[in-house]
Amino acid sequence: MKFSASIATALLAFSAEASSVKLPYMKREDGVTAGVPPPPGTYVPVPTFFSTNSSNSPNSAASYPLDIETQIAYSVYLADAGIAGFAIFGSTGEPIHVTPVERNKVISATRQALDKAGHTDYPIIAGVVSQQYEDAIEQLHQAKRSGAQWGVCLVPGYFAIATSQQGIVDWFTAIADNSPIPILIYDYPVVTNNIKVQPSTYEVLAKHPNIVGAKLAITDISWHSQICSNPNIDYTYFHPYTGLGQQMLAAVTLGAFGALDVVGTAFPKSMVRLYQLSALEQPTPEQRKEARDLQWKVATMGEFYNSCYNVVGIKEAVHRVRGFGDRNGVRLPLLNTITDEQWDAFSDIINIMIETEDSL
Repeated sequence: MKFSASIATALLAFSAEASSVKLPYMKREDGVTAGVPPPPGTYVPVPTFFSTNSSNSPNSAASYPLDIETQIAYSVYLADAGIAGFAIFGSTGEPIHVTPVERNKVISATRQALDKAGHTDYPIIAGVVSQQYEDAIEQLHQAKRSGAQWGVCLVPGYFAIATSQQGIVDWFTAIADNSPIPILIYDYPVVTNNIKVQPSTYEVLAKHPNIVGAKLAITDISWHSQICSNPNIDYTYFHPYTGLGQQMLAAVTLGAFGALDVVGTAFPKSMVRLYQLSALEQPTPEQRKEARDLQWKVATMGEFYNSCYNVVGIKEAVHRVRGFGDRNGVRLPLLNTITDEQWDAFSDIINIMIETEDSL
């Protein structure tokens, strides 16, 4: 594919070390040093790109090598499109399929590429999915060294049936007490054995000076309301984001600070526009209609990802629509089994989204 001038500059300038980045901390009025949340806006959980055309993969699809060139080109593309920041190695990034060395290489390469392309101090949130305490802390230290400003830590759900809300409070408190960067709570019941973090648990955790927000990948809009509009939470220091772009308009209306959502992987400008419309305090009737129309498009497009195995569908769309990466570039046990017929079943909404994206 043909890279833009800013992407080409970043590719040529890449080297092994990440640049330094200012850590988001401030002194509160009570004298406590506290983390600063990521800015409001639309965030994208970026996929990790692997190359299927390399001879350097001794175990084939189990260990396809990283495609760093595509990784940084895609990252600069998203930043140029107006995306507020990234989550690297959230669920979309296949965090359980990479080694610690690979994690560091991707985060470091992304940070340096963004700096070289003029996106200095661009928000990078590093995903942490380990359920072992020392390992989670080490991942946060490595993320800091590689250039991430925040970590987003998955709720531990392996023993979900035996995990209490107090256990969740104690886990995140221990992580936050020892993390070198501020953290967000990653609430995604689909991958945590359906463990659910109660709104009252958020009220407790939001008081920690090193816990600065949450990704709410939950479908219950009532819980969005209870977590995003709680009078006992100081939202100066705690930013909840919906993890479902299908709910952006409703969630932001209820107090969410934006979305961290997969639709933006292939349609970033559309998601940026949807956030802008959703955040208007007094929209005109025309703006309200535009927001509802765009929300319908995004929600309908979201059904493609739900139907096509999420990570696999994301890479399919990013490849077919934007020309980045290899549609088969996932590591085992994932396989891309999406057929042309499955893709064509969503052709109407895909074409609508392409047209919308191109108009922005």
